[in-house]
Amino acid sequence: MSTCALPVESDWFRITRVDDAITRMEEPFADPWISANMRHIRGRDCDVVIDTGLGVASLKGCLDAVFPDREPARPQ
Repeated sequence: MSTCALPVESDWFRITRVDDAITRMEEPFADPWISANMRHIRGRDCDVVIDTGLGVASLKGCLDAVFPDREPARPQ
């Protein structure tokens, strides 16, 4: 079985700042019936990302670009 990579829009996510602590990430190029919204919630000691995305593009790459000052949490 062979696999091939499909082209993906370079700016797959749309980033919207809701307020100082909440950022919404959307997938505007996905069909509206399956499109998902993700949230980044900034905390005092750590952040939370609620990822309900399709997995088409790297959410981590997007978060690293948007929040370069925030280190991802590592499981202990």
